[in-house]
Amino acid sequence: MAEPLLSNELPDNVVYRNLLLSHGITRLATQGWLFIAPLVLVRFTPGRLIGPAVWGLVTMLGSALLAPPLGAWADQTDRRWVVTLGVSAQAVAVLGSTLVLFLALQGADARVADGSAAPVALAAFTCFSVLEKLGTALSDVAVKREWAPRLFQGDRLKRTNSMMSQIDLWSETLGPFLAGLLITGLDDVFGFVAVGLLNVLSFPPQLLLLRRIYAARAAKLQPLRPEEVHRKANPLTPKTGAWSAWLHHPSGIQPLGGTGWVMG
Repeated sequence: MAEPLLSNELPDNVVYRNLLLSHGITRLATQGWLFIAPLVLVRFTPGRLIGPAVWGLVTMLGSALLAPPLGAWADQTDRRWVVTLGVSAQAVAVLGSTLVLFLALQGADARVADGSAAPVALAAFTCFSVLEKLGTALSDVAVKREWAPRLFQGDRLKRTNSMMSQIDLWSETLGPFLAGLLITGLDDVFGFVAVGLLNVLSFPPQLLLLRRIYAARAAKLQPLRPEEVHRKANPLTPKTGAWSAWLHHPSGIQPLGGTGWVMG
């Protein structure tokens, strides 16, 4: 006769369903949000693409520079608090971004209404986006890459990874489609706000499911010891070193390289 489960224990199939459900909820909402972000940025800088360009550059550089040390810290920290921090950061970032776009597009004051505050709105939206990407790295990405291999083994792990990948693909299709329906069915500003608020509302159930999983499998999700942590190098360091070596090479190849780049 099987031993009864303790109050905070869950069977593997329930852990499996909870993990996939939490992943599906947040990925669907996030993909819808990512779909509207460039549309919002074009509204900040009408007739120009500088808004999306600045936003993409800053968010990617910010996450590239800050994610590695943040990941090293997360590896040594209680994973329950890591995902709590990550999900909370995402919720704050999306809520802040939604407020920014609502105020900017509605023209909450004269400076915003005549477009003079567009740089401020763009800067605030971009900062919140960096925070959102870092929160995603701590919660959603970490759960897929670190929690799943610790929770499952063998065929169950393969099935989990396969299902998560399928959820990602379906979310990339359905998220933008549903967001587009909201924007089309509502006034565009309120459609943007509705997508943002729905994304915010997806975070509490995600966090609840993840904390429930942690409570049932805490022994498998313990932080690493300092000597076990693989500290990832800054991805820009090798590129910086390569450019420095090229510039200081004594052979005089720099003019030739520059000429080839111009002619190419």
